Amino acid sequence: MTGNHGGGRASPAHSRFPAGVRTTASVVFMETEDLILLPGLLCDARLWEHQRNTLCDIARVTVADLTRFDRIETMAEAVLAEAPARFALAGLSMGGYVAQEIMRRAPERVSRLALCNTNARADTPEESTRRCILIAQARNGRFRGVTPRLLPLIIHPDRLDDHSLVQTITTMAERVGREAFIRQQTAIIHRRDGEADLARVVCPTLVLCGRQDALTPWQAHAAMAAVLPHARLVIIEDVGHLPPLERPQAVSALFRYWLQERSWMHSLPHAPLRPFLSLFQFPAALTASKVTASSRVNAWASLFLGRVARRLLCAT
Repeated sequence: MTGNHGGGRASPAHSRFPAGVRTTASVVFMETEDLILLPGLLCDARLWEHQRNTLCDIARVTVADLTRFDRIETMAEAVLAEAPARFALAGLSMGGYVAQEIMRRAPERVSRLALCNTNARADTPEESTRRCILIAQARNGRFRGVTPRLLPLIIHPDRLDDHSLVQTITTMAERVGREAFIRQQTAIIHRRDGEADLARVVCPTLVLCGRQDALTPWQAHAAMAAVLPHARLVIIEDVGHLPPLERPQAVSALFRYWLQERSWMHSLPHAPLRPFLSLFQFPAALTASKVTASSRVNAWASLFLGRVARRLLCAT
């Protein structure tokens, strides 16, 4: 696993402090937490770059390598073998499948969970057939990574002309490569249906997706949030299947709040829980549509957006 480790940072004390903050005299220390991020199909650590860079003041961030195995169960075991005793866990798409398997195997080790643009159900026969065709094509030398034909399924239509974003996605796929693609598709085909297992997840859970995700629709996330005992559903507007790349500031802000706040989850009733729907429409100047892939938004910008996220999430 690749990591971006940052210790606690000090800042001037204020009259009110969020949960997870220790204070001494005029200094406030943010407590850090281990955070493991799980990439999706044909994705690597670049998917989570903004989160790694902006959350390192409150979390020791590690991105797992999910390219080596052809079963979700084996991926989960590999992550657990390298993980600390207790950690926060976030997975996108295929990474969400691995996160759910980790919850089945070692729920006591996960302090909080984020399921992003993923699904709890197994593939339908039609979906498995399509994956088998892609595997056969790749084995016959016709692996082309993420093609222009596939991009509309992955990102919001308004971002198709964002050359920096498109290059980031296609370059990631090239780095992951054909053999890992075959292994990952094989793992996805054989994954178990985990919908019934969601009710046993007792940790605070963020269910996050893009409104225009064509691969894992927001309705599927609403269904997951309805089953998870301690979940919040957040839908980000004008986003497809890859929010960490399409709207990195919004995702980092939500993760910052998810990592630091405790009361918004722990005060919820145990079950049944009505999922809470928040629609994020950040000003254009603060969204990824106006930011190039090489831009860096510092942790204070993420903290500001985290406060915006708090206001929206608590506005019930």
